[in-house]
Amino acid sequence: MSEGIDLTVCIVNWNARDLLRNLLRSLEVARDELALEIIVVDNASSDRSLDIVECEFSHVTVIRNEHNLGFAKANNQAARRARGRLLLFLNNDTVVGPGTLARMVAFFDEHPELVALGPKLVGADGRPQHTGGNLPTLTALLDRIRFLRWTGIFHSAYHTYLRGGFDPNRGEPVERLTGAALMVRRDQFTSCGGWDESFPFGFEDVDLSVRLRQSGGLYYLAEAEIVHLRHVSVRVNPRFAYLGAEFGYARYLSKHHPSAWGRKLYKFLVIVDMPIRILSLAAQCASNLLLRRRERAWYRYQQLATACGFLVKDMRRFWHC
Repeated sequence: MSEGIDLTVCIVNWNARDLLRNLLRSLEVARDELALEIIVVDNASSDRSLDIVECEFSHVTVIRNEHNLGFAKANNQAARRARGRLLLFLNNDTVVGPGTLARMVAFFDEHPELVALGPKLVGADGRPQHTGGNLPTLTALLDRIRFLRWTGIFHSAYHTYLRGGFDPNRGEPVERLTGAALMVRRDQFTSCGGWDESFPFGFEDVDLSVRLRQSGGLYYLAEAEIVHLRHVSVRVNPRFAYLGAEFGYARYLSKHHPSAWGRKLYKFLVIVDMPIRILSLAAQCASNLLLRRRERAWYRYQQLATACGFLVKDMRRFWHC
């Protein structure tokens, strides 16, 4: 039973104490506008994130994990505990302005044909981010292969997937929405199976969009705005993000691309491309060290180590994902 709760906000946290505090503070206004429930799932943070939740936000429901279970599994934990008729999956590096959630809930109530809704996301500089659009095709993802990207053959397909036709200042139906701020009807979310936990990091929101569209429309609501700092998790744990993204792209094609040869071709090309990426990352790491850009050098080194590890120990698992 929803017990009259309009919306449950589901937040996954890992070592982002200050960001989490800022987000929860921004949600305080929404508690006066809606019957709101907030659930924080903590993936074994070591920065005492939950101390601030328990001390400053006693109304927030907390789920503690002993290990980092990842984005999808932790969000499913929150969804199972949720009592709201609507769910909002919200990254911990976001800030919600007054009236935003009420506006989104009202739009949902006015459009029963919709199953999912995404707001406009803007960076700290106020610039809008590309948070909705078309579903990716195999040709679009082939542009990620470095030696193919140099040819420019697949640039157009990638641009169509990433940006084609999407105007962040215009609300419209879309094929996919980002998981950074995604509102869904709880019943439809449950019936489609929730987040696919086989996605380690990245592209799980595109997969969810595909499955949600089978029961209703997806809509990008430009009139509702949320600040999104973006890529915080990537910067904190670049190894996990880099490897997770590779598995995410391949897993998406395994589930949704109709051609078996196309799925195998993509994986084969990623494997062939990996030594080229390693050389490129090594060069970037060295140049950043020479220029005393230590933070950038560290970031590239983490990606380099992950790419090397991919060839040594993760390639077989990647092929069968």
